Amino acid sequence: MLKIAFITTIERNPGDAFIRAGIEYLIQQHIPYYLPIYVDKHDYRACGIRRNSHFCGLARKLAGILTGNSPNRPDTFSIADIVVQAGTPFYYISPGRDGTYARFTSSISTDWIQEVWLKRLFKLGKSVPILNLAVGTCQPYHSDAAEFDLSPELVTFIRRTCEDSKLTIVRENLAYQLLSRYGLQGYSLPCTAIFAPDFHQLFPEPGTFVCMNYMPGGAHYTLGQKVDFEGWERTFLALYEDLRKRHSVVVMCHSPSEVLKVRAMLPDAETFFSTDYTAYLRMYAKASFGILNRVHGAMVMAGMGKPAVVVGNDSRAKMAEMMGLPIYFVNDATQAQLNEHIANFEAHADAWFERLMSKKAKARQEYLRLIGDALEGTIGSLEYASGYQKSDFDKVKKQIGGK
Repeated sequence: MLKIAFITTIERNPGDAFIRAGIEYLIQQHIPYYLPIYVDKHDYRACGIRRNSHFCGLARKLAGILTGNSPNRPDTFSIADIVVQAGTPFYYISPGRDGTYARFTSSISTDWIQEVWLKRLFKLGKSVPILNLAVGTCQPYHSDAAEFDLSPELVTFIRRTCEDSKLTIVRENLAYQLLSRYGLQGYSLPCTAIFAPDFHQLFPEPGTFVCMNYMPGGAHYTLGQKVDFEGWERTFLALYEDLRKRHSVVVMCHSPSEVLKVRAMLPDAETFFSTDYTAYLRMYAKASFGILNRVHGAMVMAGMGKPAVVVGNDSRAKMAEMMGLPIYFVNDATQAQLNEHIANFEAHADAWFERLMSKKAKARQEYLRLIGDALEGTIGSLEYASGYQKSDFDKVKKQIGGK
């Protein structure tokens, strides 16, 4: 079977798992059988070959053979038939605390990009097809991408990733605007997290609760912006108290720190946390709608026809725009505005379902076309690959006397 290396994270946060699951669903439409190698981008030598999110004895042995720290063993990527960058804020240049770029950090200064891309993937050239899928930015909310001009080195890196990849698909408009700014080819489609439920054959259920999610300041970082932390906390608490009068409310927590924060704010609230990302998919399938800071939770919901408002403070929140979901900069998210969307969700659930599922169907068709074109040569050779599991159709024909 073909070996596909997925650059991702392993058991670190549900969002990355949603993205990867969606990508695998799409790839399986073209390549039903393959050997997945999950490369944790934060521990790039720790790879695993897994089935149903659990290691098995054979998988451990294979992982030990295919990967490892021995200098005599081949590099993970050199033995892969396909490499997939499975989503991430891949393009970013972060300002200092004062909000200026007098001193900045960027994606090429991160250890995993240095180790995985600069030291390994770039050395492969185009000998192994690379698919760069669900790629995004992590910029201040109102960025227009002009700040990338401040780092020619970063622009060179971005250009090289596009040139060395067989396919680049970004997940929000700012990332597409960035590529266009430098004349680079890429495509813009909704984040693959919308297909995560399909990978696990999970389907939307009638809504039994409203889900909320809280992050202080609306996101992981401030990126030099003046974020009204207290204002968002007050708004969140007021929305929670209002919603619980007419709905069951579950506060979805994607990290232990979120659990602790919500317990401190709302001791009696029902919270949900799990180390199994599929448990989140099953929970989101049962929700009616959401008010979320975690954008990938909103994207999973959208993939099941369930709307959500996304409140954030950086450009990652804007990926929800591609599914037609309402988004707000955290400082602008007033209780009155959010209540208007809540009333709309309550009154027009069926219309939202149809709209979101239609967008998902169009995104699926385009993803499959682009991935199929990018892997045309690879897919065409599958029939002749050693050990490839072939169809039993020829046997059936013989049994019924066919030729």
